[in-house]
Amino acid sequence: MESWISTENHSVVSKNLSNSDRGLWAEQIVCDFLIQKKWSIISRRTKYKFGEIDLIAERDRQVAIVEIKFLHQHWMAFERLQLAQLSRLQKNHIYLSQTYFYKKNTKLFLCFVSGDQKITWVNLTD
Repeated sequence: MESWISTENHSVVSKNLSNSDRGLWAEQIVCDFLIQKKWSIISRRTKYKFGEIDLIAERDRQVAIVEIKFLHQHWMAFERLQLAQLSRLQKNHIYLSQTYFYKKNTKLFLCFVSGDQKITWVNLTD
């Protein structure tokens, strides 16, 4: 399995944020991390044919479509993603791979950001 993105800890504190703000905080953590790794952010929280995509980033003809979830606890990772949402993400990945990014290597990632600032990446295309 090809790994484009690594897991790292960040020092930003997520305490005292409301639940809705934690999602925004997690998205910003991931954006900052990708920019630091020389990825260009193409879009954030953008609606496409099959629903909203949290983040799309590009680097060297590689495109990462990313769904970001904040975790209160590590054990609840896959409880944060509904089957219908996963289906919409996969449909959007296929649609975008065949239209906007048809000449690029496009992958779909699920990204978990925990309260201790750990980023965990799951490649949903391999």
